[in-house]
Parts: sequence; C-alpha cells; structure tokens
Amino acid sequence: MIQPDNSSPGPWFVAAGVAPDASGRLIVQDRDEKPVCATSARGVQGRTEAMAANAALIAAAPDMFAALIAALEWIEDDRFDDDYIGEDWYHDAVAAVRMAGA
Repeated sequence: MIQPDNSSPGPWFVAAGVAPDASGRLIVQDRDEKPVCATSARGVQGRTEAMAANAALIAAAPDMFAALIAALEWIEDDRFDDDYIGEDWYHDAVAAVRMAGA
C-alpha cells in the first residue's frame, strides 16, 4: 500500500470502544496495533457519534490515500482524456496527495 513518508503502515482500524462518559475516546491503530491517534468526545462537545465518525474517517485514510494515488496514476498514464488533467478536481487531488507528504 502506498503511504506518505514516515506514516504508520496501513491498514488502520478503530481499536477501542466508546467510554461511557463524555471524556471517552476512540483509538485508531495501525496494522501492528500501534496507536496512530485518538479521538475524544471532549473534542466534539460530548457528541460520541461525531467522535466515532471522525475515528472511522481517520482509520480509512490509508485506503483512501492509496485509491487516490491509483486514480491519479490511471489518469496520468493517458487512460483518461487529457482534458481531465485541466479540471480543478484533478488539481485538488494532486494537492491533497502533496499535503499528505507523498
């Protein structure tokens, strides 16, 4: 799987359950079960649904990143009409990959 330099290896997954109080958190771990990050109910004003959604999005990041890289490579290998490379969404995708450090 393609990943940004110095990132934790994917896939990532949400490893811990929601604690019963508003200061609970969810841990996102890498494939070696090392923590990547934690989301906190405190950071979303106790809204555990938002905390869970944030953790799920973070856990999906390596797979989404690899899919974006594959799509860009497919476009750049002339499998798509060259007009797409001039589109804003293409440049947004390239900027997102660069922001991720790749």
